[in-house]
Amino acid sequence: MRYLKGFSLGYSVCRSLLLWCLLIPAITIAMGVNPEVVQAQTASKQTADRDYQAARETIASGSLFAAKPKLHNALKIYQTLGDRTGQYNCLIELARIDYKEANYQQAQIKQRQALQVVNYSTNDGKAKTLAGLIALELGDYNEALSKLRVGVHELQIAGLSDRLARQELNEAKIGLGEVFTHQGLYKQAENYLAQTVNSPYSDSHLRRRTFNALGSIQLEIGQYDEALKTFEQAHSVSNTIGDRVGKAKTLENLGRAYQLTGDRNKALKQYQEALGQLRSAGAWSRQVYVLNNLGLLATELGLSNRALEYLQNAEGTLSNSGGVGRVITLTNLGYYYTQRKKYDLARDYLEQALSWAKSNGDRLGEAKALSGLGAIEMELADYQGASQTLESSIKIFESLRPGLRDEQKISLAESQRLTYDLLQEAYIAQNKPMKALTIAERSRARAFIELLAQRSSGKSTTEIDLTPPNIQAIKAIAKNRRATIVNYSIIQDRKGEESQFYIWVVNPQGKIDFRALDLTVIKEQFNTSVARVSRESRNAASGGRDRQKPRLQDYVVSFRGENSSDTTENHRKLSFPRDGYKLLIEPIKDLLPEDPEALVVFIPQDSLFLVPFPALQNDQGKFLIEEHTMQIAPSIQTLAIKPSKSTLDSSQALIVGNPAPMPESLANLPGAEIEAKAIADILNAAPIIGSAATETTIVEKMPQADLIHFATHGLFDENQGLQSSLALSTSDHTEGFLTAEEILDLNLDAELVVLSACNTGRGRITGDGVVGLSRSFLLAGAQSTIVSLWYVPDLPTSALMTDFYRQLAKNPNQPQALRQAMLNTIKEYPKPYQWAAFMLVGQ
Repeated sequence: MRYLKGFSLGYSVCRSLLLWCLLIPAITIAMGVNPEVVQAQTASKQTADRDYQAARETIASGSLFAAKPKLHNALKIYQTLGDRTGQYNCLIELARIDYKEANYQQAQIKQRQALQVVNYSTNDGKAKTLAGLIALELGDYNEALSKLRVGVHELQIAGLSDRLARQELNEAKIGLGEVFTHQGLYKQAENYLAQTVNSPYSDSHLRRRTFNALGSIQLEIGQYDEALKTFEQAHSVSNTIGDRVGKAKTLENLGRAYQLTGDRNKALKQYQEALGQLRSAGAWSRQVYVLNNLGLLATELGLSNRALEYLQNAEGTLSNSGGVGRVITLTNLGYYYTQRKKYDLARDYLEQALSWAKSNGDRLGEAKALSGLGAIEMELADYQGASQTLESSIKIFESLRPGLRDEQKISLAESQRLTYDLLQEAYIAQNKPMKALTIAERSRARAFIELLAQRSSGKSTTEIDLTPPNIQAIKAIAKNRRATIVNYSIIQDRKGEESQFYIWVVNPQGKIDFRALDLTVIKEQFNTSVARVSRESRNAASGGRDRQKPRLQDYVVSFRGENSSDTTENHRKLSFPRDGYKLLIEPIKDLLPEDPEALVVFIPQDSLFLVPFPALQNDQGKFLIEEHTMQIAPSIQTLAIKPSKSTLDSSQALIVGNPAPMPESLANLPGAEIEAKAIADILNAAPIIGSAATETTIVEKMPQADLIHFATHGLFDENQGLQSSLALSTSDHTEGFLTAEEILDLNLDAELVVLSACNTGRGRITGDGVVGLSRSFLLAGAQSTIVSLWYVPDLPTSALMTDFYRQLAKNPNQPQALRQAMLNTIKEYPKPYQWAAFMLVGQ
């Protein structure tokens, strides 16, 4: 019965539907509607829909030229049918094609036409993200950020129904990353870019764009070598049809990286190729950037007229680019005319750049324009105005630091070296050396202080104050440390050449004195510089061991294995250590303490970090270590950090000597083994020798140690400081190298770490100090380190280190103990290379 009822119901429904279909023609005719017209319109609508969808797929594949006729055909049909939604969608996609072809003004016009047809922008994430991407290229970063944020949100709410929608979302995230880069919010930028670089929905075009964006961040913060590698990744991405602009942008970025790393010929080649591709594609906006870069390159090469030609061409292109590249073009023209001393014209360009940057949220452009204006005010002797302008520039740059990684903060600070130098000069010109000192301190070791504070959080009851010290704080630090602080500052000009040498001396009573040397005069009269004196002082003191970096096999045989007891007085006749004394000590000799046991803390900069201060000699051949007790620190503020312990507990000592077998056939060190055993006897500890000294064992014991001593081989890396390392045993089948990067991951509580090995005080010299083993141990928690500046001989080093611990047992004052050990070692091993390599660095 159930089947019969179901059949009856179905029959009734079918009969009703059939009747309705028969009545439709009659009804439509009665209403004046021709059914054939309706069918034709329906067919046209279906054709337009197919063309529209096919065009979207074609755009996604990169075939922009093939997509245009489909969209124009669909748009025409939609206009005939009065289909406003269809017209809107077609205009949006045509705007997308213009955007991808770098015709940003045309893209913006089409998008506005779409919104006039029907304002779907209130809930259409696709249109919002496109509007944001266009605003980004036109330099309106505030508008771009607003549109992209909303667009991303709406795309996610609408649901990512297909591959095209996911690609559009990824492109919007890349755009957000680029906006944040222009605003100096590098951490946020990296977060968005990280979401897209390995996304399965990022095609070749999007992956290339992501790599370009990541490389641009690295360029902005001064990581030029890393940027070059990232742009090479972008270049290696397979080419996509329709991505000519993306490929040309990669070539331009490679040119920028080559230029900043000093390879101008490669840079020129990349720029010229990029410009040719952009011109053939009619991409006016991107041409602006390439022309700017060519102008800067021509300036570097001394081709003044050609540089101006490129920059003026870039300015002329602005009308066709819709304003793209306006800030950088105006800024570069301002810098150009500043160099030609046409200050009125230069100021006009820089003020235009500043105004545009402020109104469009370009924080980096704003800071660079301010720096340029400050430089002009310096040239015009408006020192008060210059100090105010340069302070504003530095304030912006310093606001960009939060969220950056340690190495990024270091690079960012280095990239702004000129602005800090100009500001110091501005205050000195106003007879305000105390203000200049605070600026010098603000430019030093900021990444070190911030990372140390971060790692010390929760470890110490006293938090580290991250505020750069003012003059009163600097005086208090000297009083609390009962030390004389000597702060050096090497001022460079726009060409990166030394121009002024500032020295501040802060005594333990808080009195501050200032001395200055004109390095341009010194160069003219004596054909020397701070960098040369620093280098040659180290070379002379090291006995020539530092003139060039030897091959591994060279120092395996020669160093920490040489026995010499030469007692001649030739060590009293070294010219360059006397030059170093004249430049670094003589100008302030009257300000240093008379008591040889009173502490002097040197705050070096640049090449001065590698000066063997103990071996500097006066005209009578007397070494500085005979006159003063000394220590090195990366900045004054680091001296304010209170030690976690007041005394050194030698019962918690970790003594490592002559690990064996060592990696890469490094030579056996019998003197290091004797040294470790002798020190262990003094400290009543058990040394770890030979095959027992594996990385696994040592790393496991280091966090509990109060004193750590390594007597082994040391290797340094001037380019990648974190790859500097200590050699340990490979008996457990590990590689046997403990790197500075690995040390950073440790949590130490050591009062003192002694690295009795070659070159342990060396690494990559930065505005934040020397990035290498010493810095890593300090950041890992050590209070102080003793490190070396060259390839130290084995037996003299063993004698020096053993005596250091004897002195330390009598007197817990580490600087005084090291000084006395050096004085004792000189008696048996008088040559500076035998005893002067080591320095105490720390808090």
